[in-house]
Amino acid sequence: MHTYDYLNLMEEKFIIKILPFLEHYTKKEKVKIVSLFLDYMKIVHHHLLFQAIVDIVPNSLNEEELKNMMLKLLNVLDMNVLIEPRLKLSHQRAWTGIMGIITSHIAFHYWIDEKYVQFDIYTCKKFDKKKAINFLKDFWKATEGKVIFINREMGKDFEIEKLDF
Repeated sequence: MHTYDYLNLMEEKFIIKILPFLEHYTKKEKVKIVSLFLDYMKIVHHHLLFQAIVDIVPNSLNEEELKNMMLKLLNVLDMNVLIEPRLKLSHQRAWTGIMGIITSHIAFHYWIDEKYVQFDIYTCKKFDKKKAINFLKDFWKATEGKVIFINREMGKDFEIEKLDF
């Protein structure tokens, strides 16, 4: 069975099961409730890319602070850990961090001497882009940068959106 067929079958089963519980609602309200739920349950493929020049004092961040930052970001995004954050400081004085989340992963690279960070959030769950950007800007004390958002929904062309920094 193709993924789309399976999803359509699941939606149909859901609608059949929920309709009796909506008997006190008008037809218009029922359509709205079912539509909102199906939209919420829809599988998405969202990728936020954040690049910034930062105003962090070199060597002021340690591994524990960076792990905590990743976990706090998860709270902002209302997501859950699958694989705890893993970090490594390279011989090039650059941190790399990655964390598995229930809906995919979050990764970053931070070059200490260049005061430059790149952050990727990839998830199959909708999230508040502005909250994510503001959290990253605040934590990293970002002075300038770029943010793009890619909607990689199955069966459609990529939608690429430049976001305000």
